[in-house]
Order: sequence, then C-alpha cells, then structure tokens
Amino acid sequence: MWRHLPADPLWILWHSWDIRFSRFLVRDTVVNVALYAPLGMSGYLAFKKKPWLPLLLGFLLSVSMELVQLFVPGRNTSLVDVATNVLGTIAGLGLGFLFDQIAGPGYAGEITPFSSLPSADKSALILLFIWTGALLFPFFPQVGSSIPIQRIKLFFAAPLFALVPFVSAAASWLAAGFLMRAAGLRSPRLFLALSLLAIPVQFFIVNHQPVPSELSGAICGFLFFTGLGGLRKPALWVALAFLIAILIRGLSPFHFATQSQGFSWIPFAGFLATEWQYGLLVLLEKSFYYGTAIWLFNASGIRLTAAAAITAATLAFIEIAQIHLPGRTAEMTDPLMAILLAFAFGILSRQSPARKPRGLPRR
Repeated sequence: MWRHLPADPLWILWHSWDIRFSRFLVRDTVVNVALYAPLGMSGYLAFKKKPWLPLLLGFLLSVSMELVQLFVPGRNTSLVDVATNVLGTIAGLGLGFLFDQIAGPGYAGEITPFSSLPSADKSALILLFIWTGALLFPFFPQVGSSIPIQRIKLFFAAPLFALVPFVSAAASWLAAGFLMRAAGLRSPRLFLALSLLAIPVQFFIVNHQPVPSELSGAICGFLFFTGLGGLRKPALWVALAFLIAILIRGLSPFHFATQSQGFSWIPFAGFLATEWQYGLLVLLEKSFYYGTAIWLFNASGIRLTAAAAITAATLAFIEIAQIHLPGRTAEMTDPLMAILLAFAFGILSRQSPARKPRGLPRR
C-alpha cells in the first residue's frame, strides 16, 4: 500500500481529512480537545502577552505527532486530529484566561470582570481542575443504555466495603473541601456536596466503574469536612492522614513476595507503555494525590521545600516496597512527579506585593 502513496508526508497529512460523522468522531474530538487544553492553559499562563505562542506550539506538536504516526503500525494520520488538537489548545487559552482572571488579577486596584470574586490560591485551583479531570476524564458519555445498566448492576453486586477506594475517596473529598475554601469559593460545602454527583455520573462516562466504597468514602469525606467547619486551613493531622491514604493506595494489596522485581530508572516508563487514555487517567489521579499532599503540608505551615521532601520521600519508600509487590511497577516516576509539582506550586505561589496571599503561605 505504501508504494502507491506520495513520498511527501505533509501531502499525506493534508489529504487525510475524513469528516464522516459518527460517535467515534465525536469521542475522538472530545478526547483530542481535552488532551490539548492543558497545553493551551499552561501556555497562556506562561506567555500572557503572546498567546499566539502556545497556539503555534499546539499546532506544531499536533502536526509532528500525526506525521510520526505515519511510521507507527496500527496508527492513522488525520488532519481532523490536528484541527481538534488546535481547538483544544484554543479552549485551553480560554481556560487560562478565566483562571488568570479568577486567581491572578483583581488586586492592586485592578478592575476585571471577575473582580467581585474572592482572591484565590492558584495551586488549590489547579488541583481542583486536576481532580475534576481525574473524576470525569475522558469527558465522553457512554453511548447507549446497556453499558450504564450493566455498570449499575456491577455497582450493587460489588462488596459494600473495600479499603482502598473508601480511603481514597474519603481523603480526596476531605482535601477537596480545603482546596475549594482556599480557591476562594464562597460556599465550599455546597460545591463539595454537588461534587458527590460525579460518582453516579461516572456510570455514563467511558472507562469508569464506580463502586459502593467510593460513594460511602466520598460521603464520609464530605461529612468530615463539614464537621471541621471552624478549621479555616488544614491542620497538620489532615496532611498526615492524606499521606497515609497515599501509603495505603501504594502498598495495596499488601501481599509482599520474597522474589523481587526490577526497578525502572526511566521516568514515566510505565505511562508510556500503557494505553494512552488509561495512562492519562492514572497521571491525573497521581498528580492530584501527590500535589494535594504537598499543598496540605504547606498550607498547614510547613515550608514548600520540606512538604515536597516529605511527599517525595514517602513516594520513594512506596516505590522501593513495590519491588516486592506482585503486579506493581517500581520506578522513579512518582517521587519525580512530587518534585515537579512542588516546583510548579512555587511558581504559582508568587504573589504581587500589593496582594495578601491566601493559599500557600510559606516557601
């Protein structure tokens, strides 16, 4: 087949416009937009005066990826993907503008369309964005009624209690309440209560299967946060409890083998080796858990560098222990992610001298 194609890869890409409407086209469009939105958002925050730079970067990156797929067996090159990736970059630029209006401007006498909103902790706001992505990615509804009905049946057939999903959900919703308060939401309890609807919504989202322990854990996390209504910022015990939840997630199923497996020093090797949608979902979950652990320690009064060191050391311990855990991949990715997230928080926490910071108080 390849000998009948022109030699110019750009010619192939230019003539790969297939716009036949189907549910798969809608799914790919949603996924491609969601995939490039973070690029546009972070690009806008980095180059506010030159928004065309992230747009150009999104276009060149998409074109490069599509051209590379010409030489990958089983992959197809599509100009539609380039268009939807660029659309995702534009959507990210809009999200970056909205984020900057909520979390950035509005101080030193500056008037913006969002100046009536409370000042927001940028790191907390970013973590809430990531949490939303982890709950709902790939943001594509399950077409038809048979699969959601099957998932509902599996939900009621599952055990009422499972340790890991219960602890994970309880810790997530408790921490999310503090993140919402730091992000400047006027009614964090109301928004946290509404976020409980994300679990039943997952019945209708591709690649999600809720279990009873997630729902009960989320409700417990909400009740814990409601009971701590007088606590304006997270105490140290909240950060420690969240770190214990990460330990439980990382060390489950607690069946250690005598024979050890290898340790990978290649960053993100496991992510690159897995199916990309599942890998991106895992990456969002890990970013939320590790970033939130750092944020909780820092918000409780510990310096950002110390908070990052505590979290990274805990993750390094988990990775070393996973050498003896069957079915787990021991690698350096997780501690490195903690360091990178702390570095990003350090940049986000830089405030104008004219504005009193609300979130990460010490670096």
